Amino acid sequence: MSKRFALFLGFFMVMCSLTYLNFQRIIESSDPTPSREELFELNQIKSLTLVSDDNSYRLNPLDQVEVLSILSSSLKLKTQSLKTEKVEHFAFDKIIIENKDGEEFSLTPQFVMDENIVFAIPNEKNFNYMIERSHGKLFNLLKNISL
Repeated sequence: MSKRFALFLGFFMVMCSLTYLNFQRIIESSDPTPSREELFELNQIKSLTLVSDDNSYRLNPLDQVEVLSILSSSLKLKTQSLKTEKVEHFAFDKIIIENKDGEEFSLTPQFVMDENIVFAIPNEKNFNYMIERSHGKLFNLLKNISL
């Protein structure tokens, strides 16, 4: 009897593990958050819009290509545990990136760290994207634009 019970218990544990792994795979594949590479592929972007409370500014195609190329090359993952100061002086609340399929993703400025702009990644709790101060043209565009 104990041999049958041990076989049943082993079979049950294997089935539970397989079910768990299957659900984990389904959950991971349904995550709508694009990777950094997917988010900033130039051929996948339809529009780039800066949004404030009462206005929005859609970048023209030339600015858009420049901004996206700088974003894709300069954004870095940083943990939120770094010493920061809150952003209160940005003229925009978020950047909306629309892909060719009509899906929209937004980056929200979170704080300035050593004069770098740090953005939240959608659906990520512990990481942010950072635009470095060395990319002064984009930094100044995003920091000083009046919508």
